[in-house]
Amino acid sequence: MNLQKAIIILQSNQVSPKKDNLILNLDCRALILTTFLYLISVLSLPLYKLDQIIWFAIFPIVMAPLTGESYSKIFVKSLYVLPFILLIGIFNPFIDKSEAFKVGDWSISYGWLSFFSIIIRGLLCMQALLILINFSGFLKICDALRSLRAPKILTVQLLLLYRYLGTLLEESQRMHNAIVSRGYGKNSYSIKLWTQFVGCLFINTIERSKRIHRAMIARGFDGEIHISDFKSWRPIDTFFLLICLILFAILYFVNISELFFSTI
Repeated sequence: MNLQKAIIILQSNQVSPKKDNLILNLDCRALILTTFLYLISVLSLPLYKLDQIIWFAIFPIVMAPLTGESYSKIFVKSLYVLPFILLIGIFNPFIDKSEAFKVGDWSISYGWLSFFSIIIRGLLCMQALLILINFSGFLKICDALRSLRAPKILTVQLLLLYRYLGTLLEESQRMHNAIVSRGYGKNSYSIKLWTQFVGCLFINTIERSKRIHRAMIARGFDGEIHISDFKSWRPIDTFFLLICLILFAILYFVNISELFFSTI
C-alpha cells in the first residue's frame, strides 16, 4: 500500500496553481535562486548561533501558504528526514561538553547547542526544498535549472532519476504482489525473503535499464533534455528576488534575538 501511495505521489509532479495566489505567477527560476540563497544563508551560519537560525523560519512559514500549501503540512513532511538529521549530530553532546550557558540549575553544553542547531537548520532547509517542489513540480525544476545553465549532466541525471524512480517502484509493487499472492496470507518478510527480494529487484532493474536505454537510443536520445518555453524574466521576479535577498541579509548579519531582548 505504501508503494502504491509513493507511485501516485511521483505521478502527480505538477501543482494546480490557485488563481488568487500571486506568488504562483512568479518565474520558477526566481524561486530556485531564492531557495539557493536561503540554503547558503542557513547552512553558512555559525553552528552555535541557534537564536539566529530560528529566525530563518520566517521564510518557510510565509512562503508555504503563498505557494498553495499550509505550513503545517510542509512541517510534517519535513519530519521524514529527521532520523537522518539526528544521525549527523547525535554524538555532539558527548564530544563537546563545555558549558555554553545556564538555565536555572541546568547547564547547557555547546554539544547540545550544536545538536539542536543541526536539527533546526536541517528541517528548515528541507522545508524550503519542499516549498520549491510544491511550487512547480520536479520536472519543471529540472527544466528551470537547465535554463539557468546548470551542468547538463546534473539536470539530465536528476530528470532521469525522477522519471524512472516510478518504474522502479512499479517493479517493486509487482514483485510484492507476487510474493503476497504466494504467501498464503503472510504480508511480512523474513530476513531471507528480504535478501532474495532485493537481489531479484537489483537484477530486474539492471535488465530493465538496458532495455530502456536501447529504446531511448532508438528514438534519437542524444543526452539533451528539452527545455520548456519559459516566459521572459519580469520586473516582479527581480523584485521578489531582491526582497528575499534583503531579508536573508538582515537575518544573517543582524541578531534579532539580541536586539529584541536588549530592548525589554
